[in-house]
Amino acid sequence: MKNKGFTLAEILVTLGIIGVISALTLPTFTQGSNMAKVGPLLGKAKSQFEQATIALMQEKQVDSLLAVYGNSSNSSFDKDSFMADLIHFLKGSQKNSEITSADGVYYIISDNTAISGSKYPYENVCSTKMMVDINGKIQGPNKDSKDIFYFELRDDGSLVPWGSNAIPEARRDDQGGLWTDNCPKNLLPTKPIACAGHIFENGLKAEYK
Repeated sequence: MKNKGFTLAEILVTLGIIGVISALTLPTFTQGSNMAKVGPLLGKAKSQFEQATIALMQEKQVDSLLAVYGNSSNSSFDKDSFMADLIHFLKGSQKNSEITSADGVYYIISDNTAISGSKYPYENVCSTKMMVDINGKIQGPNKDSKDIFYFELRDDGSLVPWGSNAIPEARRDDQGGLWTDNCPKNLLPTKPIACAGHIFENGLKAEYK
């Protein structure tokens, strides 16, 4: 009685099928694994920035950043001086209004927001656009909702995520709207800049595509 087995051709065909299936599913698995890390990394980046800011205010013996870095004569915030002082607590390197922390997170204040005299309620806001890149500007993909996220910097040192309900309605549209409208669960974001709100209002989980 002859032993039954697989021919070389059958084995090669089987391996080819497995290879095709792996090529189709592996990118999806890898992407899912990477997105699972986004929320915790963003939460850590936010926390370490806020802790450094609180330590800075304690050293200055103030409870408001505007008390030190606000300029009442032109209603502005001295973001460069703030970041130059903050680097002593956040560690890493600093250039003007940009900081790269010791663990590679990139922070940049990219505007100078009016503190008062605006048609929008900017009270207690130092900057409406604080960008956080959780893996640095050198490492990719450098895309909104993937590794780049946006916040407001408040005068108490807190970072408020764009897309969250904590952003006043009067300026919400300029900052991505609500995440429920523009970065909903299980769908592609229509405005990726709203996805920070999604993450922090969903237990540090990135549940969008």
